[in-house]
Amino acid sequence: MLAELNQAYEAGELDGLKSSILPFLRVNQKRLHSFVLSFMDQNGEQTLEFMVKYFILSFNMPFDMKSYMDSQSQAIKKDIDLATPEKRTALVSEWIKEKAAIFREHSIMQQIYCFDKMKGELIPIIHEEFDLPIR
Repeated sequence: MLAELNQAYEAGELDGLKSSILPFLRVNQKRLHSFVLSFMDQNGEQTLEFMVKYFILSFNMPFDMKSYMDSQSQAIKKDIDLATPEKRTALVSEWIKEKAAIFREHSIMQQIYCFDKMKGELIPIIHEEFDLPIR
């Protein structure tokens, strides 16, 4: 999976994710702040890098829902034949039951991977803009 992520990152296939990290964190700044405080109360202090990665994993939301839904739609089209209208609804429903959770998990891992690759430029911005009690 790591080789696949590296290849996708280098090919520019994850550029949309890369550009949506900071907007996602800014929109969810209050949630991130609460998450960090709650985590630190229960588990002690961690690094900012760890906390952001764990927040992305725990929050379990796409950085950009529209892009995520477009990607999921493409995956569905790739996996099933949508040419038969009478079977389309049943096939899509079956795909969602069987593969949607795996697709989401993979998407969240891509998000964490992108953050990790970009942490050198993102961490200083987060330190500067976000009022987090962690360094």
